Amino acid sequence: MHTISILTSLYTELSEITGYMWQKGWAELNAGNISIRLTGVSADTLQGLEVSAPIVLQEAVPHLANEFILITGTGRRMRQISQAPEEHTVIVSLDNTGSSYTLYFTSFNTTILPTSELPTHLSCHALLKVTKPNCTSILHTHPPELVSFSHHPAMINEEIINKTLWKMHPETVVAAIKGMGFIPYQIPGNKEIAAATFAKLDTHDIIFWQKHGVFAVSHSLSHAFDVIDVLNKSAIMYLQCKAAGYEPSGLTDFEINELKEVYKDFGKRFV
Repeated sequence: MHTISILTSLYTELSEITGYMWQKGWAELNAGNISIRLTGVSADTLQGLEVSAPIVLQEAVPHLANEFILITGTGRRMRQISQAPEEHTVIVSLDNTGSSYTLYFTSFNTTILPTSELPTHLSCHALLKVTKPNCTSILHTHPPELVSFSHHPAMINEEIINKTLWKMHPETVVAAIKGMGFIPYQIPGNKEIAAATFAKLDTHDIIFWQKHGVFAVSHSLSHAFDVIDVLNKSAIMYLQCKAAGYEPSGLTDFEINELKEVYKDFGKRFV
């Protein structure tokens, strides 16, 4: 195993968060994927690692020219990543035009490939680098209560979904003040869901894929996890009330808007 000192703290965080995801039931089988645009990393930093031959991208990402992206491997379980992140992730190194990439292998396993969602992650990182440069982390996961919540026949659009979750707890308004961008069900991994996600990132940092999961971007993996955790807790509370046989009264529109006004600058520290 190779040790890259600049990645040590990142691997520690990755191990912690993927462990939580597995323990919470957010990551069945090989579900979910993570990528982080690396800062302070160069080819010199990664000297000594095995490198793949160049791989041409179907669609170039010129904004990511010469960038390095740490990404989870295809078929890898979050429980595996939590135990040994170096062995189940790989570093994608874009060339100077963003039209091809090579892989830097952080373990002796040189057969590992990036998640099949790599094109979506790259296109989103390219957008974020321009519009939200501090947002370097992307987390996709399957919180079961939020997914269950999206099966409710009344949860049909973005406005209803966000208002329902906001009303369950003040913390949800504070942590997710812009709410979630909502995408009606699409086949996972297809071009349509990737395009819809890309479009929603202009206005949202959390994208809710109906009957599937959540796609979040943030300045850190921990913060992306935290916001999803808060939203999922609101979904749990809502489902608990419904299971108990009553419709929760929740916060009023006035109370939600009052919270938004008081905490309107809270999220700026994370942009």
